[in-house]
Amino acid sequence: MKIRLLTKEDAEIYLNIRLEGLEKNPEVFSTTMDDILEQDDPIEYKAEILDKDINYTFGAFTNNGELIGIATLKTFEKTKSEHKGKIESVYVSTRARRLGAGHKLIEEVIHLAKSLELEQIMLNVVEGNTSAKKLYKTFGFETFAVTPDSLKLKDEYWDQEHMMLNLREQKVRLTS
Repeated sequence: MKIRLLTKEDAEIYLNIRLEGLEKNPEVFSTTMDDILEQDDPIEYKAEILDKDINYTFGAFTNNGELIGIATLKTFEKTKSEHKGKIESVYVSTRARRLGAGHKLIEEVIHLAKSLELEQIMLNVVEGNTSAKKLYKTFGFETFAVTPDSLKLKDEYWDQEHMMLNLREQKVRLTS
């Protein structure tokens, strides 16, 4: 398995896996399939997202070159927020789960966050997504809040747990 940053040239394969994720697990994303497909050019829309300097999207590829997982680290440009990042759009294809792609993606995101000298990383996880929560906890993420009914699609609601990894504390522990 290979992990690498995606570029705007990867927009079409990125769009395909995002659409798969929205179809198979709509509850884990804040966007809907319609949000993407209603764009004038969905591939160009995703290319623009992949080309932004504040977004770093990693892809997990099989040895055959198939994109099987994604994770994005979003950073912030505002002075008071530039010390933190947010993990978004994490998805591993159902046909590739339990192969370690999610672990490798989050590991790479954390490595990048440290190299960017970020001090904390946040993420949201839908309550009930125990496998994702377990993965994040293995890296030291801790829940700091829950938003009831945070996401809604038609008449279904999902609560979201907000988790954070304090990289500054990790740095202090490593140097002590």
